[in-house]
Amino acid sequence: MLLALFSSVPTAESRLLASNVPAPPPLEPDTGQPESELSNTSHLWAACHYHLGKFSLWMPAQYPWEVEARLRRLGRLVDPLSIHPDRISVLEMVDSGNGTFAVKWLLALSNEEDLFFNPRSGEDNLKEIMERFMPGSTLESMNELDDWPDTLRWDFAYKTAQRDIFFNVYVNAIETWLDVSESNPGLGGSAIYAAVATFAYNTSRTFVGDPDGLSDLALRRRLDNMLCSAIKYRSTDHIAPHPDQLNGCERLGVPPLTWVKGQTLDNIQYMIETVIVSLENVVPEVAHAYYDFQAKTFCNSEGGQLLETVFGSWSDQLAGSRTASAGITTFKRCILLRSLVRQESCARPLLLEQVLRDSRQFVDDGDLFGIFY
Repeated sequence: MLLALFSSVPTAESRLLASNVPAPPPLEPDTGQPESELSNTSHLWAACHYHLGKFSLWMPAQYPWEVEARLRRLGRLVDPLSIHPDRISVLEMVDSGNGTFAVKWLLALSNEEDLFFNPRSGEDNLKEIMERFMPGSTLESMNELDDWPDTLRWDFAYKTAQRDIFFNVYVNAIETWLDVSESNPGLGGSAIYAAVATFAYNTSRTFVGDPDGLSDLALRRRLDNMLCSAIKYRSTDHIAPHPDQLNGCERLGVPPLTWVKGQTLDNIQYMIETVIVSLENVVPEVAHAYYDFQAKTFCNSEGGQLLETVFGSWSDQLAGSRTASAGITTFKRCILLRSLVRQESCARPLLLEQVLRDSRQFVDDGDLFGIFY
């Protein structure tokens, strides 16, 4: 009942605050567990402030990460390091004020087709979509699968100067997923992802992660591709994160992704935050650069223009770039995202007006041509 009340308040109009209010007598949690299993249950205190007023409630949880998981399911981003047995501290990444400014700015710019390396397509035939996004690709066969009932595997091939690429797209009535384990970085992977995401969007399916798991590289790159598709189609209804993405990987420097089904603005914001941190952790140089929205160019920390040759040297020489399979467009995209989320509140309305007025100039003259897949 408490959770039902808690989740009924709109995400954009709620704010969770840390509370030091003395704890009231514990309520008996309704979990269905035997009483003996609840004897060590901790009760975490959360004070909630809403636009309708203030109220407080108990949230029973046997372990702190249970509270984190519950709040994540309700669309709140929790800092795991700040969860204590006596209170909850919540980092409010998405709020009713400025939390989705970066998303709104990008969606305004997404009117420009040339922002995307792989433009939109309205086709609903997977073979035709793949041929558009990957000219020269061929459909080798289609096979029914014994271990995946009612699922077809589409086997594609694509020839490059370096090698032949083979990849598989799995399709059933509601979902599609991709196996690109035979594809090397830089050999059309982003176009393949974009094609499958387009197919999912145009056929009302959901593009999910490979049920067999994600490689270290796919854990990074899949999120980049999801973000690009969400901005392109202004929706996250056609994509869903893999469980590995929700868990993150501390070893790789990839934080957990928060995701709330049906909440497009929030989900894009969560992806932006995760993309930035993931790349900064392996290529810290991006944290010392920014996008100048007035001059419409990328700059270093001293205000000098960052040229393509500099980004190219990062890609060739930095070990972290190889770890993340990051190239010029990846660096530009991350720096743009980082510059958007770090904008002062007073500057944001003017930047929104600017992009609505000058969106074409940002793509043609602002070094943003094709930086999203």
